[in-house]
Amino acid sequence: MADENMNLPTEESTEDKPVEKKTSAPAKTAKNGKGENFFVRTWKKIKKFCRDTFHEMKKVVWMPKDELKKSTLLVVVAVLGIAVAIGIVDTAFSSLINFIAGLISI
Repeated sequence: MADENMNLPTEESTEDKPVEKKTSAPAKTAKNGKGENFFVRTWKKIKKFCRDTFHEMKKVVWMPKDELKKSTLLVVVAVLGIAVAIGIVDTAFSSLINFIAGLISI
């Protein structure tokens, strides 16, 4: 009796069925059937990237000018300070190496 029930079709409600996604339209093909060439596809991708970037830049919240100037000055001073420190250490090590090389070559 149980085997007979297994062969009967069951009623499925529409709520339980997963929604099937529609697939995108097939790629446009050229007259020769090979599709768009590399340059056309690449140009479309570049245009889409630029358009998306433009729209995203509209969403950016920019900081006020005075805060931007302070931050820029801080970065420039930090970079110059690090450059001077690296220059001093480089000169010191260079002098030390030259001194040791002078002792060895005697």
